[in-house]
Amino acid sequence: MLPVLVPMAPSSTITVEDRTEARTRSTAGSNAGDVETDPSLKYSALWSEGHDGFVLAYTPRILYTDFTGHGHDFEMLNGGVAGLTILHKRTTFQINTFDQYGTILASSLVIPTRWKGEGAPAIIYSLPAAQSAKLTYLASYSNASLVQALTPRLNLTINAQMGVFGGLDQTSKQELPLVFGPTIEAKLEQRITKHDELGGTIGFHYAETELADRAPVNGTAETELNIQPKPAIVGYAEVRYRHHWSKRTYTELAGGAAVAHQDFPTEDQVGPYANRASTIPYPTGELLTVYNPVDPDDRPRDRLQAVLDAKIEPWFSPFGGINEERVELASAVNYLFGKNTIRLQGAFYTVLPTGDSQILGAATDKPGTPGEYVFAMGELVYERKLSKYVTLDGGGRAFRQIFHEDSLNGPPGVSAQQGQYSGRLIEYVGFIGLAWSTPPAKF
Repeated sequence: MLPVLVPMAPSSTITVEDRTEARTRSTAGSNAGDVETDPSLKYSALWSEGHDGFVLAYTPRILYTDFTGHGHDFEMLNGGVAGLTILHKRTTFQINTFDQYGTILASSLVIPTRWKGEGAPAIIYSLPAAQSAKLTYLASYSNASLVQALTPRLNLTINAQMGVFGGLDQTSKQELPLVFGPTIEAKLEQRITKHDELGGTIGFHYAETELADRAPVNGTAETELNIQPKPAIVGYAEVRYRHHWSKRTYTELAGGAAVAHQDFPTEDQVGPYANRASTIPYPTGELLTVYNPVDPDDRPRDRLQAVLDAKIEPWFSPFGGINEERVELASAVNYLFGKNTIRLQGAFYTVLPTGDSQILGAATDKPGTPGEYVFAMGELVYERKLSKYVTLDGGGRAFRQIFHEDSLNGPPGVSAQQGQYSGRLIEYVGFIGLAWSTPPAKF
C-alpha cells in the first residue's frame, strides 16, 4: 500500500485482535487438518470534532496444513486495510483499500464472512478444482466514494473502484486466473416518504483476465494455444426501491439491465467461443429482505436476525474470462440468547445459458455460454461470549462446486468435458475457533 500522511488527531486508538481456528477437512476421500491464526493490529483516529476519521490495519492470515499421509504445508497471506473519511456539511468523502498478497491453499479461500445482521451476505469466491493447490495469490480492492446531499431528501453518490484477484505466476494461474479492472458508477437516492426510498444507478465495469500459458500439444503452434481473452466492458442501469418496516428491518426490490461487450475469435480461429456474439444484453434484479427488529444498543436477552437475498446479474467468470448470467441465492439466520449465538448461513450460485448457448456444458453449434457453474454452501456455528473481549465458537460447513469452462488458450478440438478449468468438488469441514481482542488503547 502507498504511504498515507495522517493529520495529528486529538483521539487515537490502537486495538490488537486475533482469531485462531482449527479445522478438519474431508474432500473426495482425502483428509486434512488446518490451524489458522488471523492477528490484527488496528490504528484508528478521529479529528475535526469527531467528524473525520482514519483507519489503518495489518491483517495477515497464517496457516499450517497437515495432509494426512501426504506431508504438510505452511502459508502466509499478508493483508492490510486503510480507510479515510472526511465529512464537510453535506459532503462525505471516503477512500478505502483492502489488500492481500502471499501464498495460500485454494481450500483456505472458502471461509465465508459471517453475516452480523446488516445488509446482504458477502459473496463467496469461486474456487479452482484442486483444493490442495498452493497459490501465489493477490487480492486488492480500492474504492473512492463521494456522497453529496443535494437536498435534505436527495443524495448523489459517485463510486470508483479498482479490483485485482487471482494467481500471479503461471502455476497459480493454471488453478485460478488473474482478473483485474475498474468500476465506475453514479447513484441517486430519494427519500419519498418516512418509510420509503427510491434510487437509480448507472455504471460501467471493465475486466481483463490473464490465463496461464499452455505448452504446444501434438505439434500445434504455441501462438494458436496462448490466446488471452479480450477485455470485457459492461454497462448497467438499475432502479431500486426500499421500504423500511422498522428501524433495521427492510425490503429492497431492484430491476434493470446490463449490456456486455467482448470480442471473440472468428469462426476460422481457435477457441470454443468462435461463434459467440460480441454484445449480449442481460436482465438484472434483486430481492433483499433484512429482518433485524431490535436495535443492538437495547441489548435484549433474546434476538433474531435473518436475511434472504435473491439476485440475477452478469458475472465475470475468472476461469474462461467471459461474462455470464448468474443467479445468486443467499440466506442467514442468527439467534442471540444471553451470551450465546447460533448462526446458520447458506448460499447457492449458478450460471444461466444466454443466447444460442449450451446448457450445463452440453455443446451446440454456436455456444453462447460454454460454461457450467454450480456452487452450494451451508454453515452452522455456535458462539459463546466468554467475556467482553473473548469469544469461543465451533461448527461445521459443507460446500459443493461443479464447474467447467472451455479456455481460449486450450488445445484445439477439446470436447466440452475436457476444458482447462473443470472439476467437481464436495468438501466437509468441522472447526473450532477462539477470538480475542484487547481493550482499545486510547492516547
